[in-house]
Amino acid sequence: MSSASPTRRLLTELKNHTPTPELALQPSPTSLLSWTGLITGPPSTPFAPFSYHLSISIPSDYPINPPKITFLTPVFHPNVDAKTGEICLDLLKDRWTAVLTLEGCLEAIRRLLGEPGPDSPLNIEAAKLLRCGEIRGYEGVVRAWGRIYASSRGGSPQ
Repeated sequence: MSSASPTRRLLTELKNHTPTPELALQPSPTSLLSWTGLITGPPSTPFAPFSYHLSISIPSDYPINPPKITFLTPVFHPNVDAKTGEICLDLLKDRWTAVLTLEGCLEAIRRLLGEPGPDSPLNIEAAKLLRCGEIRGYEGVVRAWGRIYASSRGGSPQ
């Protein structure tokens, strides 16, 4: 695959992306291989109405290999490392296929917020609350972190 392929693909993704209040993407002004994303927590979850910023680093062989996406906004979730923002999501690792897009990745991450998987945790404390059935405690911490670290709905990727 030529070095122009990621550029062509990324420009197509950018052209086809229409930002919404739920999801927005923006390339860096200095590099098409570095983007930011913004997602809002899904409705009826403790992540709503908060907005979360993500860093998207795109490999030079994209879309053959997946982007590296991490939360810039601290988030309390069993599948997100509270310190590094790393996301445990199969689609970003061994389940990646070249037909996926950056927008599709952010949609999957947004869904993950509402569907935590405590059996493969990066955040052991969050997973422990869910495994013990402490749903109210988990949701309370999620909301507290949202109030402290996340912004209210809206905004654009920074």
